[in-house]
Amino acid sequence: MATVASGISRTIVVLALTGAVAAAQQGATSVATLSGIVVTDNDVPLRRVRVVATDSSSPATFTDDRGQFVLRVSGTGSVRLLFTKARYAAVRLEVPGQAGGLRDVVGLRVRLSLGAAISGRVRDRSGEPVLQAQVTARRPGVASASVPTALVATTDDLGEFRFSGLEPGAYVVGVSRVQAGAERNIPAAFEQQTINVSGGADVVLDLPIDMPSELARYPQGYRTPSGPDATASVRGRVTTAQGVPIAGALVQVRGPGGLTQVESDGRGQYVLNRLAPGEYVIEAIKRGFSPVTPGMGQNAVEMLLRGDPPQDRTIVLLAGATLSAIDLMLGRGASVVGTIVDEFGEPMQGVTVNALELRVMGGVTRAMPVSSLQGGRAQTDDRGRYRLFGLQPGTYVIRAMADAPVSAVSGYVPIFYPGTPAIDSAMQTKLDADASVTGIDLTFVSGPVGRIRGTVVDPAGRAVRASIALTARGAPGGIQSEPLKAGGNPDGTFAFENVAPGEYVVHAIVTGLAVPEARVAYSSRYAAAGVTIGDVEPPPMSLKLSEGATLMGRVTYEGIEVLPPRYTGVELTAVSTDSDSRLLIDARVGFALLSDNTFEYRGVFGRKYLVGRVPNVDWYLKSITYRGQDLTDSAFDFGSSGTFRDIEVVVSGGGAAVSGRVSDERAAPVRDYTVAAFPTDRSKWTFLSRWLKAGPSSPDGTFHLTGLVPGEYWVVAVDRLEGNDVAGDLQSPDILDALSSRAVRVTLGERQSQDLPLRLIRR
Repeated sequence: MATVASGISRTIVVLALTGAVAAAQQGATSVATLSGIVVTDNDVPLRRVRVVATDSSSPATFTDDRGQFVLRVSGTGSVRLLFTKARYAAVRLEVPGQAGGLRDVVGLRVRLSLGAAISGRVRDRSGEPVLQAQVTARRPGVASASVPTALVATTDDLGEFRFSGLEPGAYVVGVSRVQAGAERNIPAAFEQQTINVSGGADVVLDLPIDMPSELARYPQGYRTPSGPDATASVRGRVTTAQGVPIAGALVQVRGPGGLTQVESDGRGQYVLNRLAPGEYVIEAIKRGFSPVTPGMGQNAVEMLLRGDPPQDRTIVLLAGATLSAIDLMLGRGASVVGTIVDEFGEPMQGVTVNALELRVMGGVTRAMPVSSLQGGRAQTDDRGRYRLFGLQPGTYVIRAMADAPVSAVSGYVPIFYPGTPAIDSAMQTKLDADASVTGIDLTFVSGPVGRIRGTVVDPAGRAVRASIALTARGAPGGIQSEPLKAGGNPDGTFAFENVAPGEYVVHAIVTGLAVPEARVAYSSRYAAAGVTIGDVEPPPMSLKLSEGATLMGRVTYEGIEVLPPRYTGVELTAVSTDSDSRLLIDARVGFALLSDNTFEYRGVFGRKYLVGRVPNVDWYLKSITYRGQDLTDSAFDFGSSGTFRDIEVVVSGGGAAVSGRVSDERAAPVRDYTVAAFPTDRSKWTFLSRWLKAGPSSPDGTFHLTGLVPGEYWVVAVDRLEGNDVAGDLQSPDILDALSSRAVRVTLGERQSQDLPLRLIRR
């Protein structure tokens, strides 16, 4: 399903049920209560109409079973209200302000009429869908403050788009641009169509456009002149995970000869010639496709915490050699489709739906949201339909959230498929490459809800805007859902609506300029407090931020002849032992390595263990000590203030290594697999452990892991592992236990390298 754009109807202001101006409460304030009723053209009350003040940070609300609403709005001038409901034309209503601020207004009466919809698909001339095309619909000759000049929708992986909630009339529809860098090579003018729609109509369009070839999308000229030794070549195919050839994919290699690129032919085959000897990175690119990479990071947490980016596929070419059968895999990604209705069976528009991937982190299963840029987040359209797309292979739960209550004490709490508010009861959906799962339908039923509100102040007691997160105190061993997030207001206030009864922790985080005497540019301030949602709304909370502890020390290097450049060499991350708050603070903020290899780390809170990243794959973090106490693999309580000096960090250039080849149960060589080394000591199976190393096989079927801490390891080669070294199978003690029973045990010393023949483990 495409991104949905809703039309806005004429502006109306009806301030009394009887048609007279409603009486306002005495006195103007910065917070006012607006109430009224929403009806159809036949004066039938409309339930579950979403009402929101578009120019205010105040939360939205739904009309109740009688079509009535009560909305509290903050501001000092006039207020614009937006009324939307599936199948009806949206209405914007302006309530004028009064001298001195807002006033309470009662008796607002709003009529909604049946709306129209325009949907369709954008394709290229070969019939393939065009992803991320921006489609516009504008009313010719109609423009005002309440009626946008043009509505905009973005196509999904099927090339589909939809405009809903339209007033009857004429609309000019066309493609305005295509995102992701291709627009510079597409003709500026697109074909447009003028469409007349009537109330309740649903018009379907087909919009063909000319798309450039993949070679035309990417600039040329990166290749250096070929020398006499440029006699190597590489050939292979580009296919889907099911082996279907992909024609017109751009295949490029980057290496000693610069950038060389060709397009795959009708059978998905490609040949790259006249390459100089050396190591190259090879990849395939085609619009609407992405590499099929199980376990690839799909969320900001993994991208932040991974010490190294995912490894590119590399090949080594010798002069005069031809490297064959280098096949590259692309896919459109898996998709999930469903419909969401309310307790009356009516479609719910504007419900946010997320794909949450289940990954293990530090022995705890977390449900982590997929980036919306990858199609892992969607909103339901006027039919209640949603489409999630571009998902990598993995295991998911589907969550839906309606952002508005029905009344002060009832509303729609977030639910997981097949319809439970408890994530541990959610149905898990296994997605394979390019899989399509339909019928993931949900029904919202209103029930008791609460509200959490409060104010955040800085250490000096001044109100401050903060990022707010809400975590549920779940049962031990259960799935941890990603925290709900809310943006605080400039006056320090915040609120969570539609909160189900239960126990929660509210976290407030502010990242900004460090104190003047600091040697770091930025640091985090933090506060947290528990709260219970029951029969009575809890009183407003007050959260006072703490500066956190400051860590100061020095980095030394052993066995490294050429030291890293100044200000580089190691980076420390403070990781919480509390999995609930482990991912809330950007732990990299506040750390600085200085030119003399001393460091300062500000904004460290509570019980943490320190993780160090080193810049060279052959090095390893040897030790972290604080005044004789070993912190290398153990946690330390830094509290919420104070300075901890004399922390010593030692980086060694004597990392161990393992390399070798892998064969299957018939002793045949294997080319595609993942190799992992993890310690035999289970106490070191911690989150972001320095003892864990994993990586994919090389194109020639060999493996090579470097920078291992000297010690005793299990080494395995596995055909399939979900996730990566930050989140996934290698963070699960149960899976590591199972793998260890079939692993090779090896003891490694400093700078020692062992060649290991491994037998493939199939899972």
